[in-house]
Amino acid sequence: HCTMIRCVLALLAVAETARTVQTLLLPPNLRTSPHTKASAMTPLPLTNNNNDGGAATESAVFAADDSGGLDSDWLTVPGVVRASVGYTGSVALSPTYDSVCGGDGHTEAVRVEFVPSELGYEEVIRRFVEDPRVPNIYGPQDLQYQVAIWAASKEQREVALQICADEGKNVPVLDAMEWFDAEDRHQNIYGS
Repeated sequence: HCTMIRCVLALLAVAETARTVQTLLLPPNLRTSPHTKASAMTPLPLTNNNNDGGAATESAVFAADDSGGLDSDWLTVPGVVRASVGYTGSVALSPTYDSVCGGDGHTEAVRVEFVPSELGYEEVIRRFVEDPRVPNIYGPQDLQYQVAIWAASKEQREVALQICADEGKNVPVLDAMEWFDAEDRHQNIYGS
């Protein structure tokens, strides 16, 4: 029992050290600091109780190597109210396509907002994991194009891990971080 606790504490320390190192490796103008102004791009909440239809929504965030165009696929799924390409996974401020390509630590990802009474998180993640464009991951990944799921709660984490196990896919499930919509030119690039 004590050994397990020590292992968990060691993993948490490694994760915190990795975030600190990632922050220190960023150029100074991209680092977050208590002395810097808020980001010019406002991060979006993971739940929305006031969308256009008034129904509460939930969000799922994931990335599949190159997420460009994945948002278009989700716009036709019943229960989805919004799908967007954006950036997550880093502490850098105000990500842009250029800063992400320059290695600011963000990943290009997709955020799907859905009405849980019409489409559940489990179904969203299952559709993502079953997508043939989502490969199994073994070893390190390039942060910009990594394959991952970002879980916003313990429940989302458990669902995502179970679906990955059920489907035999090795997809990292990470803690949710701030989300920033990408520039308009990157949205719905295969849609009308």
